[in-house]
Amino acid sequence: MSYEYDDEPIDYDIKVGDLVIVKENTDLLLSTVYSGKVCLVIETFPGGIGTIFNFELRIVTPEGQQVDVWLHEVRKIRCQTD
Repeated sequence: MSYEYDDEPIDYDIKVGDLVIVKENTDLLLSTVYSGKVCLVIETFPGGIGTIFNFELRIVTPEGQQVDVWLHEVRKIRCQTD
């Protein structure tokens, strides 16, 4: 399965409770989330959090793993309307 997201703009309209799909593999310390995984946004950090990384979102995987990510690493899942 291939995901082509390089030409998509960053989605700044992501809120707590939104479903997102991970666009890029994230790997930080013992946390790994692979591209294509659907996750739930559980916290947002408008100004970024952390002194080094400045993450913008905290997501949780279906397995319950919580991971901090940047906006460019995820894409909001939106409903198609006619």
